[in-house]
Amino acid sequence: MATIPRHKLLTPLLFLLTFCLCFNLSLSFHDGEPPVKRSGGGEKEDEVTKFQSLERPSRDCDLTMGEWVFDASYPLYEGSCPFLSSQLSCRRNGRPDSDYEKWRWKPRRCSLPRFNALDFLERIRMKRVMLVGDSIMRSQWESLVCLVEAVIPVDRKLVSSNGPCVAFHALDYEASIEFSWAPLLVELREEGEKKRILHLDSIEENAKYWREVDVLMFDSAHWWTHTGKWSS
Repeated sequence: MATIPRHKLLTPLLFLLTFCLCFNLSLSFHDGEPPVKRSGGGEKEDEVTKFQSLERPSRDCDLTMGEWVFDASYPLYEGSCPFLSSQLSCRRNGRPDSDYEKWRWKPRRCSLPRFNALDFLERIRMKRVMLVGDSIMRSQWESLVCLVEAVIPVDRKLVSSNGPCVAFHALDYEASIEFSWAPLLVELREEGEKKRILHLDSIEENAKYWREVDVLMFDSAHWWTHTGKWSS
């Protein structure tokens, strides 16, 4: 039986992890009843409230146990999303098929509601969400931005950068979805004769960009699995 190399399993597993974190994020921001927008002198149920009222899995549901199932209604965003970088877009690099985009994660003992961008944006209103890591996490940031950007008017969204960080801003929600480049999380410095030294006890140069962020998601595993001269 053929064995799948460990590094080839990392991308789908990290995608699942990011999805689960974002899903749990949407459940945890509000306790009790979901918020209801009020207009004038009465209450009016809008699209966000409708989706928030849908049945959700219990909090003790193990989202990590399940399988990938084919779903013809996928993908949740188009490959033409302007926030996808060329090096991370299979279509722009000549891949002719698209069935690989139609797989969704199905937990064994519970159901995941379909991702809804309006619901997610409402739940991160006035918050900063940041993904920290390497190019794998960068691809997850791009996917998350593409999941929400289509429901935001062109003049109500923008992208900014600061050092190793890039941020997508949903202006009407006063919210941002950010990415911070920090492959090893800890500091890697050049010291003498152009040697690069990894400082396991120092994180400040990276962490200073994470201050005041409401939700942080980390990825660094790929950089600690190398063998030979690159072994940690």
